[in-house]
Amino acid sequence: MMTSTNLALIIFAAILLQVVAVLLLGLYRRRRDYRDRPAGAQVAAQPAPAVSPPAAKAKPGPAWEGFRTFVVQRRVMEDGNQDICSFYLVPDDAQPLPSYRPGQYLTFQLQIEDAASGEAKNVVRCYSLSDAPRPDYYRVSIKRVPPPTDQPQAPPGVSSNFFHDRVHEGARL
Repeated sequence: MMTSTNLALIIFAAILLQVVAVLLLGLYRRRRDYRDRPAGAQVAAQPAPAVSPPAAKAKPGPAWEGFRTFVVQRRVMEDGNQDICSFYLVPDDAQPLPSYRPGQYLTFQLQIEDAASGEAKNVVRCYSLSDAPRPDYYRVSIKRVPPPTDQPQAPPGVSSNFFHDRVHEGARL
């Protein structure tokens, strides 16, 4: 028969085993780091000097000034519902593309016809780069934005639908 005391002892033993496992893992890693240090490296016998604040790193500027023309090399529907489309963009000037870091994006300046007035309007949107950095193309993946479910008469996403419906292979952006 299991009493609350027995259950408490089992729980305490399990916690104690976890703590011991974490400590042993830490000791193992420290030993491995010590063993793998370069030959001739000295272990500091005195406290490390006070750390001064790091020097401000110069932030890289933009990869290019203003807007740059790209050609849609190919487009790929990424899902069965055809809600997400990836656009592979190559530079119109055939110059190599600068690398980028996760989270960076391209800013697009689009001429989109207003459905109500029929006039072309300048629309600026940003889309995140969605592939590993490559010197020959960029990829952006754009999800089609439908009207809100609670307002089906509202217009759908202007730029996402423009990309899905009007931007094809060979298009210049």
